Amino acid sequence: MIARAHARFTEAGDTVSITCASAGTTREINLAIQAGRHPDDRGASLADGTRAHVGDRIATRRNDAT
Repeated sequence: MIARAHARFTEAGDTVSITCASAGTTREINLAIQAGRHPDDRGASLADGTRAHVGDRIATRRNDAT
């Protein structure tokens, strides 16, 4: 449901922000969005087993500058 709403808003040119309570939920939503945007699933492998694709927008949850 969230992935479909994300697609609808971004296709209309809107910016979307999604906030999740857990890393598991974040991963689940990310995989659903990626499946819709990149059905061929080509891209760079990431440490958590997901993939990054050209044009993806990436946000971090934590940035430790030390």
